[in-house]
Amino acid sequence: MSKERKDIKVYLLDIKKSCSKILKYTKNKTEDEFRKDHILSDAVEKNLLVIGEAATKISSDFKKENKQIDWKSIVGIRNKIIHEYFDINIDTIWLTATDDIPVLKREILKLLK
Repeated sequence: MSKERKDIKVYLLDIKKSCSKILKYTKNKTEDEFRKDHILSDAVEKNLLVIGEAATKISSDFKKENKQIDWKSIVGIRNKIIHEYFDINIDTIWLTATDDIPVLKREILKLLK
C-alpha cells in the first residue's frame, strides 16, 4: 500500500468511527429529544467536525475517483459548524445525522474493503 493510500485509509477510518458514534448517539432518539438534549447535539456536531476535517485531508484525486460520496457537502457542514457556529440550523444537523450519516458510513465501509 502506498504512503498516500495508507494516509487515506487512516482518514476513512476516522470518518467511519465518527459515523458510528453519531449513529449510536442518535439511535432510538426522536428529533424532539435531539433538539432538547444539548449534550447530544454537541456530540453529533463534534463528530461531524471530525468527519469534515478528515475529508479535507483526503486527496482531490481520491475524491474524484469516488464521486459517490458528496465530499463538498461533508466539508461544507464542517465549515458551517466552525465558521458560522452562531447560525447552526439544528434541523440540518438532525437530518444529516439521521439521513446522510448512514449512507456515508455504508460508502466508507465499501471503500475500506
